[in-house]
Amino acid sequence: MGEHFIAAGFDVDIHNDEMSGLFAAQNKHYDIVLLDIVTSNFDGFELLKALREACRCPIIVITSREDHFDIIYSLEIGADDYLVKPIHQSILIARIKASIRRSSYAEKNSDEYVLSINNLSLCQTTQKSYCNDELLNLTAIEFNLLYFLMSYVGKTISKESIAKCVLGRTISYNDHCIEMHISNIRKKITLLSSNNESSNIKTIRGSGYVFLASSSRSSESYQKKEISA
Repeated sequence: MGEHFIAAGFDVDIHNDEMSGLFAAQNKHYDIVLLDIVTSNFDGFELLKALREACRCPIIVITSREDHFDIIYSLEIGADDYLVKPIHQSILIARIKASIRRSSYAEKNSDEYVLSINNLSLCQTTQKSYCNDELLNLTAIEFNLLYFLMSYVGKTISKESIAKCVLGRTISYNDHCIEMHISNIRKKITLLSSNNESSNIKTIRGSGYVFLASSSRSSESYQKKEISA
């Protein structure tokens, strides 16, 4: 498989041993990580958790196991995407490029932009997020999804729009990845929240999601400001 990536212009490191792969992720900068949880000699989910703690780049799980539990659990513990084999090489490379493009979009800008609403603050350039001034450990997809909702504070955004703008693809009726990412964001915010900021992400049944400023603050608390690098 590596030769296809090299032909597409990627520099590739291949690790068939889990510990060497994890060590590399902890000590090198990667734009993306592909993980086959089936070929893992030990619990692939535990390796996924460790990789998520080690790096902030997108992680795509590639596996032959088309199991709803595996898909949901992988997304919950840190995967940004879940692809079932067999998958055409050109499609896989396109999905990889889309993931890298989304995660590195902010770094291509020379300015830093910060969204601050209620006790949440997201910096587009550094891809860092904070809740009550504590670091909020979001995956790349979770960050982009939350930033997207906060950018349209008070407006209902459909699942289809979120999938297209954040995931870079359309979703089927039975695809629950958006719900899983929203759920993960809410859980992580709740852990750092004293004022239930997670309730600011409202589910509008049949329509989508909306990010609301808290009732004690007006919509003018929304800020998009340029700061020095």
